[in-house]
Amino acid sequence: MNYEEAIAIMKNERPGCGEKIPYTEGEKCEAYNIAISAIEKQVPKKPVMKQYFEGLDETYLCCPDCGEILTDRIPFENKNFYFHCLNCGQKFSWEE
Repeated sequence: MNYEEAIAIMKNERPGCGEKIPYTEGEKCEAYNIAISAIEKQVPKKPVMKQYFEGLDETYLCCPDCGEILTDRIPFENKNFYFHCLNCGQKFSWEE
């Protein structure tokens, strides 16, 4: 199921929207899961520091959801360049 299909199902399920298309419970559940996931990505999360390579003490600033490295050695003063993860779309919070 894609985003457009999920949106169509959710619009269909709103009260007072006229004739309803009979979607299965599985289709409805999947549509709601897609919507919840999209909303959760808009709630800002702080990036995390992770050690990726065994034997090296170096840590990397990473997405808290997918673990994607934001950049190698991101300068602390330039952290606001990244508002969302380029891999999964998670929104970041840079508040201290």
